[in-house]
Amino acid sequence: MRPVWVPGTNCGYHALTIGFLIDQIVRRIDEKKRGITEFLREEILDKYGIDELCIGLTDEQQNKNVATLIQPSDEELLA
Repeated sequence: MRPVWVPGTNCGYHALTIGFLIDQIVRRIDEKKRGITEFLREEILDKYGIDELCIGLTDEQQNKNVATLIQPSDEELLA
């Protein structure tokens, strides 16, 4: 598989992993060790009365609104 861009000219993370990386960065720098969802809600959204933005979903929302992503097999990736 060829790179999407010339190596060294850009960077990017997979849609399924970027959230985990951001969450861990926030947990490590936050004094209260909150994840990104709690940090965003407590430090920004609640303070400014914003209720139409979120990172992550409740279990109920996830079961109703999230498409299932299926990872391609190794054979499909190497084709």
